[in-house]
Amino acid sequence: MSSLYLLEQGIWVGKDGEQLAIHRKREVVRQIPLPLIDRIFVFGRIHLSIEVLRTCLRRRIPLALLSRQGWLYGTLSPPQQGRLHLRRAQQRVQEESERSLRLAQSLVEAKIHNQRVLLQRLNRRRPIAENEFAVDVLRYLESRVPQTSNIAALLGNEGAAAAQFYPAYGRQLQDSEFRLVERIRRPPTNPANAVLSFGYSLLWNHVRAVVELHGCDPYLGHLHVPRDDHLALISDLIEPFRTPIIDSLVLTMVNRRMFTSEDFEYANGACFLADSGRRKFVTQFQQIMGETIQLPNGRDGVRWKLIDQGVENYKTALQNPELPFNVYRIR
Repeated sequence: MSSLYLLEQGIWVGKDGEQLAIHRKREVVRQIPLPLIDRIFVFGRIHLSIEVLRTCLRRRIPLALLSRQGWLYGTLSPPQQGRLHLRRAQQRVQEESERSLRLAQSLVEAKIHNQRVLLQRLNRRRPIAENEFAVDVLRYLESRVPQTSNIAALLGNEGAAAAQFYPAYGRQLQDSEFRLVERIRRPPTNPANAVLSFGYSLLWNHVRAVVELHGCDPYLGHLHVPRDDHLALISDLIEPFRTPIIDSLVLTMVNRRMFTSEDFEYANGACFLADSGRRKFVTQFQQIMGETIQLPNGRDGVRWKLIDQGVENYKTALQNPELPFNVYRIR
């Protein structure tokens, strides 16, 4: 099993011998052998017995405690987790600029691929001539990624892709209140940018929880420059998931007219989601992330596990230089 995701609100988790017993009301609905569990993600109002917590600490099974929406409250893990080998591997790759660049290239190539594929799908359903040009440019930029010789050139390629993607994506938003000509982040200045920013923040928090439970140093990134006040690895590993998860969800919600003007508030030229808007987004986000899909490894699992698998693949590539970094790509 590797990672256990506890999503159903109100359940109670106890211990029965060498198994976790999940109770709904007073009935045991599922039992999971502890040897199959490497880490546990707990979302929202879920109750774990003290014995479960003690057992997890004793068996070195770390837990992440998150809100229902994916905001990370914190992690619970035993001391001296034995992660030195992994973190040394991260540091070695940092010192080997060529290997670090290759990892960063894999992330950017997958990010641009996912942007291009989403636009292609949308253009088949609702053809827009300008977007056909954007798809061609994204295809070219994707092909150029392996030829970039340094991080500055790679970031330039990524920026050029964003400049093509967001206006084309904006042309597929069918609500006139959600115009998107460019991506504006700090702060967002219109409803489309406000929803994207909120969605990316939710996703970023979950990626952080997964990275920390896997024992990686979240400050040691490859695409984003490591510094004391920035969790660079989180910003790296979120990149391939922005489009298939957040961009797709925002497009669906906007085109179904799920937001109203009451869902936004304005202050000093900035636009943010109001409480009502956040609730709407979070409800849909929880729903899609809890859906069972076929994962890239061929197994069925909730969508949350895409990120878990992504971090596993990163660790594999990090510690095995001869293996490729398999980054999530939509088909």
